[in-house]
Amino acid sequence: MLRRLIFIRFAVLIALGGTLSKVGPTTAARASSPVTTSALQLDAAAPATTPSTTQPDSTRVSGKNTSETLAGATRAATQPIRMQIDRLPPVSVQGSTTQPVSLIVEQKGDPTRLSWIKDFAPVITAFIGFFGALAGTLVAYKALKTNSTQRANEIELEEMQSKLDGFYGPYWQLSETNRKFIEELRNNQPEGPDFRTLPALLNADRRKQFSNNDWTLIDQIIRIDSALDELITTKSGLVNLLIQPYLARASQHFRIIRLAYIEALRGQPERFMAHVYPRQLDGVIQLEVQRLKDRADLLRRAPTTRHPPIQPLEIPPGLQLNA
Repeated sequence: MLRRLIFIRFAVLIALGGTLSKVGPTTAARASSPVTTSALQLDAAAPATTPSTTQPDSTRVSGKNTSETLAGATRAATQPIRMQIDRLPPVSVQGSTTQPVSLIVEQKGDPTRLSWIKDFAPVITAFIGFFGALAGTLVAYKALKTNSTQRANEIELEEMQSKLDGFYGPYWQLSETNRKFIEELRNNQPEGPDFRTLPALLNADRRKQFSNNDWTLIDQIIRIDSALDELITTKSGLVNLLIQPYLARASQHFRIIRLAYIEALRGQPERFMAHVYPRQLDGVIQLEVQRLKDRADLLRRAPTTRHPPIQPLEIPPGLQLNA
C-alpha cells in the first residue's frame, strides 16, 4: 500500500513539473566525466517495504529551476534511481524508506568533445611558435632592408652634396663673377660683342687703348682666373668625366691669359685664338649642377625608397666642345 502511495506521488510530480521522464538503461553515466554535486542531498527516513521488482527505473531530471524536491522517492537498494541533469541546481531527494537510495547522475552531452584540444595542444603551440618566429624574421628582414636602403641613399646624398659644395658650387660662383667683369669690360670696347680679352692683351697696339678702369677690371679677371685654375687642379676628381675636356681647355686658357697679362707672351694673337675661354663650359656646368640638385632633392624626399640609378649627363649639340 505504501509503495502505491509513493508511486502516485511521483506521477503527480511528473504531471505538474514535466521534469521527470523515462530514459533507457543505455544512458549510464560515464566514469571519466564526474559531476560536482555539492548541492545534492539524499535523505531516506521512511520505513522500508519489500520491493515488487528488481528491474531498475531510469528517471531524467531537468534542472531548469534553482531547487527541486523529489519527495516520497522510495526504491530498494537493488532498484536505483537514474537521473540525467542538464544543469545542477540544489536538489533534495527525500525517501520514506530506511533502505539506502541509489542515485545515478549523468552529464548531458559528450564530455570528450573538446579532448582533441589536449591531444593537439603541442602541435598547435609549435605551429603558433613557428609562424610567430617567421613573422618576426620577416619584420626584421624588412627593417634591415629599409635601413640598408636608407643608408645607401644617405651615402649617395653625401656624394652629391660633396660634388656641389666641393667644386661645382664654388666654380659656378667664381665663373659668374668673372663673367660680370668681362661683360663690363666688353661693353666699353670698340669691338663690342666680338671683343676677346686674350687677343687684345697679346696685341701691343690694342693694349695701349685700355683705360685705367679697363686695366682694373682686367686685373680682377686675371685674379679670378687664377682661382678657377686652382680649383680645377685640386678638385677635378669631383667632376663628371664628360666635363673634364672642358676644364682642361679652360685651365689652359687661364694660364695663357695670365702670361699675356704680364707680357710674358707678346704678339701673334691669331696663333692663340684657339686658346680662348670655352664658353660652352658654363652651360655644361649649369646642366650638371641641376642634375645633381634634382637627385639630391629626390633622396631627401624619399630617404627609405630604393631609387633607380641617376640619369647620366647629356650634353646637347649646341654645347659640344667642338661646336
